[in-house]
Amino acid sequence: MSKKEFLEKVLPLDSIIPRDLFRELVSYYLIDIRSDDLILPATCYPYTEKIEDDSSTVVSTESIIDSVLIDWQTVAWFACCIQQSETTQKLDDFLECPSEIPFIFTLLMRGSEVCATAPKFHNLCDYEGPTITIIKIFGTDEIIGGYNPNHWSKDNRNPRTRKSFLFAIGRNNYEHVISRVVNTTYAVHSSHDLGPCFGFSDLRIEDNFMHGHYSYARHDDYEGPIRESTDSFRIEEIEVFRVEQKRKELLSA
Repeated sequence: MSKKEFLEKVLPLDSIIPRDLFRELVSYYLIDIRSDDLILPATCYPYTEKIEDDSSTVVSTESIIDSVLIDWQTVAWFACCIQQSETTQKLDDFLECPSEIPFIFTLLMRGSEVCATAPKFHNLCDYEGPTITIIKIFGTDEIIGGYNPNHWSKDNRNPRTRKSFLFAIGRNNYEHVISRVVNTTYAVHSSHDLGPCFGFSDLRIEDNFMHGHYSYARHDDYEGPIRESTDSFRIEEIEVFRVEQKRKELLSA
């Protein structure tokens, strides 16, 4: 069986694959492989798994993130990206001991559960500190998004930062992609009539998120594009999570 066949036919069975084996496979395919023949499913499956990690701590996957778009292994990758340490060893550490993931991801908004507009986004997500936005594009199954280390605001502002990044989960059904900010002057953009925006046009979410093809991702102020297409798109689902650093006592518990 080829690697492509394995990822298409076996990896979606992650809930029944032995935990240690699955952990090794995820680590291998997320970072080490750079072949366009590999397909990495990005959809989160609707089950709650309890994991006993190497610290003998039992962790519920639901407690790691409440998402309909991504799974807890992707959260481990996010944690590496936020810490600016996208290494195989760091990801292995988090996959071995998910209780050691140093961040708490709290859902602030899910588009399908609210009227997903710019005013609603600002009402639910402004001044909440660092956030990560995850978007599923209608009709393509692409999952993209961005991390803002600052808070959002309805004021027209462009706070400088070197820590923001964009990502594509399983870009074109291949490996995860990260694109870090280059032009820090326009890393993120806040405005009352827009949703979460990164760069001048690298990821721009227009009002009425899930109606009409108005949002787009066009490479400008980040390292590289997160989509091959520059066409406007409609959002099928959007989630915004507050990202908080865990207290030391929680990490050592």
